[in-house]
Amino acid sequence: MSFERKVNTGSLFRNEKRTTEQHPSAKGDMLLECRHCKEVTDFWVSAWTNTTQKGDKYQSLKADPKEISNVTELRTSSSVELDDEIPF
Repeated sequence: MSFERKVNTGSLFRNEKRTTEQHPSAKGDMLLECRHCKEVTDFWVSAWTNTTQKGDKYQSLKADPKEISNVTELRTSSSVELDDEIPF
């Protein structure tokens, strides 16, 4: 029986290669479905275990898409040259 990932779920595993406080305590992935367009996107998830001033432990999370679309890359890339010539 093979493992089947379900939409809007994910898994985190202890980061055995952690060497500094900046490295995540746990890493994993998850599938998220946009509730507006129903597109499913695969994300990398990182978690850091932190402590509040009162001494309570909590997890902070970060999610990054596994694949960035070409449109997103073009919008965020500073090396894209624009053609300033207007055709009319």
